Amino acid sequence: MDVLYLIFNLSADAMQRMKSSIDSMRQKNKECTICISDTSVKSLKKTLQQKKIHFDKYAHNPTIGLFNRSKTINLGFKDLVTSDYFLTSDIDLIYGDNFLEKIQSFCQQNNKIYAYGNLIYLPESYNRKSNFKELLVKHEHLRKWPGCGFFLVDSEKFKDVNGFDEDYRGWGAEDEDFNFRMINHFTLDPKKVNSNIIGLHQHHPPVTKISKEQQKCKNENKQRWLSKKKKCLLEKSFLCRNGIKK
Repeated sequence: MDVLYLIFNLSADAMQRMKSSIDSMRQKNKECTICISDTSVKSLKKTLQQKKIHFDKYAHNPTIGLFNRSKTINLGFKDLVTSDYFLTSDIDLIYGDNFLEKIQSFCQQNNKIYAYGNLIYLPESYNRKSNFKELLVKHEHLRKWPGCGFFLVDSEKFKDVNGFDEDYRGWGAEDEDFNFRMINHFTLDPKKVNSNIIGLHQHHPPVTKISKEQQKCKNENKQRWLSKKKKCLLEKSFLCRNGIKK
């Protein structure tokens, strides 16, 4: 199965978190194919290789300006994904043994189209030398956030909704939009979409250098999402116009 990671102008610290994520994904998930969709201004391929971040497929589509998460997913899907199902992952997540097998099994048993899970945000004091099981036991009392960070989807069904909506500039609200459209377009039971499988989010300092433009985009995206949601329900259409196909 193809596993799609999204990158844009990564710092050295972010690359280290990404290495931890990919290493955990490969552990006892031997059938996974790591794909990297890079929309950085300059290709990070050689740097990733120097950092011993192992991947199987790579595509670079330079983007000037803000990171557009939706666009990076769509480009990665078009350029790299060939499996019947694929999984997207943020670079900060750590996964347990047989993660892919578990989420795919849940999807097949419930709706055969789409599934996501829950995140636990690790505190700054977490032990970076601990394995997934040790970290989960110690921090499982923390709040679990649904629908964040990773999802599994049937590749053909992803095409049917035209992928992610690239009208969401920067990042913010694109996940809610996609989840809403998938559930409504295919009339899925929301209770049979959340697998409750856990991913652990590695702590990192807050993004203190977020630009005024990105903050403006996040606020605009929230309003765009609320307006679009009403329109989709009114028109009973859950495709996006600015997605895989324009």
